Amino acid sequence: FKSIFGGGGFGGSVFDDFLGGMGGGFRRSESIRGDDLRTSVTLDFDAAARGAEVNLKITRLETCGTCSGSGAKPGTSSVKCSTCDGHGQVRQTQQTFFGHFSTVETCSKCQGRGQVLKEPCPDCKGEGREEVKRNLDVKIPAGIEDESILRLRGEGDVGPRNGTPGDLHVVIRVRPHSIFEREGLNLICKVPVTYSQLVLGSEIEVPTLKKGAGGKTLKSKIKIPAGTDTNTIFRVKGYGLPDLHNPKRIGDLLVRVEIEIPSRISKREKELLVELQALKSESNVKVKGFFQKVSDLFGS
Repeated sequence: FKSIFGGGGFGGSVFDDFLGGMGGGFRRSESIRGDDLRTSVTLDFDAAARGAEVNLKITRLETCGTCSGSGAKPGTSSVKCSTCDGHGQVRQTQQTFFGHFSTVETCSKCQGRGQVLKEPCPDCKGEGREEVKRNLDVKIPAGIEDESILRLRGEGDVGPRNGTPGDLHVVIRVRPHSIFEREGLNLICKVPVTYSQLVLGSEIEVPTLKKGAGGKTLKSKIKIPAGTDTNTIFRVKGYGLPDLHNPKRIGDLLVRVEIEIPSRISKREKELLVELQALKSESNVKVKGFFQKVSDLFGS
């Protein structure tokens, strides 16, 4: 009971916490918090990777400019609530088998404020707030992921009668990229190469998301060793995405080289490939070994 009620057992403080003290005064309700708001913004993959600043148009409840949030018509004031006598709470006593039992509830007439308006503000109807359209400039951190949510504290609806404002939740949506995919902090890029580039070795240029002088997109060079298999992955350090919580920690660019099969070839290319195939069938030990295993398996 100590952790639940905040008291040390059943001695007097337990029921004082619930009832505000059997012999003491009532406590008025605290400031009412405004509602949280939710909106969304869609970014290009590049903008999400590098960070961006966007302008959001929202509609929210703000403090009424006519009554300054009091809810009262200018020139008038509030008076003590006659139902709760200004306490903001009312006590009800019931006769039970165990004796009298008292409960405390928020006053329904004044909503716990202890005061009621003589004349409500004509503009906000006594709410103390009005609907306003706003443009907010929001900074999106570099490396943010799709479906992430940014919480902007205090940018939601203000509470009634100068209550605490709620928050604004911004859902980030990221468009797919035509070249890159994301895997954690790493970027994945598939690069088509020719058969000869893999067999003989070569040096290729791959795109990155990094910008150089004048905003020009930088490229990175990768050396492909002779005899490289298709689907081999090369890692370019530090060309990935920054960590939201530690911008100095940056992922890598993972480049997967895939052999490109042409849909059409010339007559001369076909002749050379047939000649190459004949040479490969004579010299390719792996292929010979594979078919020998197949032959042994089926006993032929």
